[in-house]
Amino acid sequence: MLRYKSDVNTSRIPVILLTAKTSLESKIEGVDSGADLYFEKPIDLTYLKLSIQNIFKNQQQLREHYAKNYYADSSELSSNEQDSKFLKQLIAFIEANMDQPKMDVNLIAEELLMSRSKLYTKVKNLTGKSVVEFVLNCRLRKAAKLIIEENITMREVMMRIGIESQAYFTNSFKKSIW
Repeated sequence: MLRYKSDVNTSRIPVILLTAKTSLESKIEGVDSGADLYFEKPIDLTYLKLSIQNIFKNQQQLREHYAKNYYADSSELSSNEQDSKFLKQLIAFIEANMDQPKMDVNLIAEELLMSRSKLYTKVKNLTGKSVVEFVLNCRLRKAAKLIIEENITMREVMMRIGIESQAYFTNSFKKSIW
């Protein structure tokens, strides 16, 4: 199971163990191997269903918190170490290349050694946004921070976040805060 949880393509999928093993050692082994939930047989189906719903509800709440809070740490979006590592790599690359208006999905996928479709799926599942939306969101978060913390012109803010069009910047920024 550790291999499954350490794979960037599958790490976000919750793992639930339903077993007849009831010893403490078995429970520890199951959770230590990466299981998100450990249930002993027999199990109440209502309890199982509610537990699974809570996992997905918590993931959704993380996405919503991140979308609303401009100062939230993006790595908070992940529920496991592998996803957190992936998000940190993605964000580090975006931040390092933020001033480049031509940063696109192909460049990001190449940097992260993923196909475009795998990158899109991973980002969409973790953030609820497409790669393009996520990059724009990172740019606008940085713009908000620059506007608040530094005494620079809007043109300088736009240059530092890689947006060339004043109209696009203004419209995107307005949409993001409302």
